[in-house]
Amino acid sequence: MDRAVIIGAFQFLGFHFCRSLLDQGFEVLGVRSENGEKDAYLIEKRMEIGRNANFKEIIMSDLVSQVEIHAQTLILIDYYSFSATEQKVLFNKDNILERFLKNNKQKIAETDTRIISLFPIQWLHQKDKNIQRILENEIISHRIYLPTIYGPWQPNSFLFQQSLEKSSDPDRELSIHECEWIHDTLYIADILDPILKLAETKSADACTLKSDIPHYWKKCVDFLSIPAEVLEMITINYPSERNEIKVKIVKNCTPYSEGIENQKRHLKLIDDGRI
Repeated sequence: MDRAVIIGAFQFLGFHFCRSLLDQGFEVLGVRSENGEKDAYLIEKRMEIGRNANFKEIIMSDLVSQVEIHAQTLILIDYYSFSATEQKVLFNKDNILERFLKNNKQKIAETDTRIISLFPIQWLHQKDKNIQRILENEIISHRIYLPTIYGPWQPNSFLFQQSLEKSSDPDRELSIHECEWIHDTLYIADILDPILKLAETKSADACTLKSDIPHYWKKCVDFLSIPAEVLEMITINYPSERNEIKVKIVKNCTPYSEGIENQKRHLKLIDDGRI
């Protein structure tokens, strides 16, 4: 398998997967939402991967008309980042992505194409009908539920990014968004290979990724010196696990201090105009 379609190519997770797959020699088609121009960092992201001859980019509305599956392909759908940035593009009544999957259902089966959907772990505990429709889509071969993911390009809806931005904007108020999973966290670079290895299996049970470090999210919070009164704002506290979902332990190759410093350094490079 040497082809990939990344839905949400310039989103947080989607972008990291784009870059990783391009480094491995994949031909990558990046699909972005029409309102992607609102991403303040879109130009920087394009500069990083857009010059790669193996990368092509289209907008979501062209997905059905321009893309057909003719050979084994990895299709990765970054629901996680779309949810964190509150983009409703995947929940539209006339859902382009669902039409694309339905139209290519036979070819997906014939070519043994793998479809990985990355979900926020909170979706296991929500009853929204649009979310349930997505989770129950039989064409999706791999369903992976993620805790808080941090690292370069993390959206500022997450507490870690807000805290780092506060160093250059002292008046910024920290807030807790519903995307914040307080029971666990993982560094972005540490989840790429485990998820891509899961894609090598023909099909997989739904699973959650879990850190091998106890209380990892709290350790990061303490490292960032986030005030207790901010944490007191947390009102939603879902159970940390659901027994019917398999748990895959991810080895933390990046110490949390190093991961946070990488994210901080990356943010400074952006602020200084060096990215």
